[in-house]
Amino acid sequence: MTLTSNQLSAATPRRARLLKICQAFPEVGIEPVGDGHMTFRIRKRIFGYYLFDHHGDGVIAFTCKSSLSEQRRLIKDDPDSFFVPAYLGSNG
Repeated sequence: MTLTSNQLSAATPRRARLLKICQAFPEVGIEPVGDGHMTFRIRKRIFGYYLFDHHGDGVIAFTCKSSLSEQRRLIKDDPDSFFVPAYLGSNG
């Protein structure tokens, strides 16, 4: 799946907003990982990932841990905004 022009034009300001929000957390570390991806850590513990067209899936997303029940509720209530990421999402 290919990224749309709307996704690409919105990506830079959304990424900047995400960075600003996450940098407000105490002791946060942000590490670039490969082709536009980032890992977010607090004291060596990963709390989220920014994924940019991961494996060509056409998705730009911030993924983070939640409870399985919260994950299911979010996806049920707004499937256009929330999804279960491959490899990470089966446990919440």
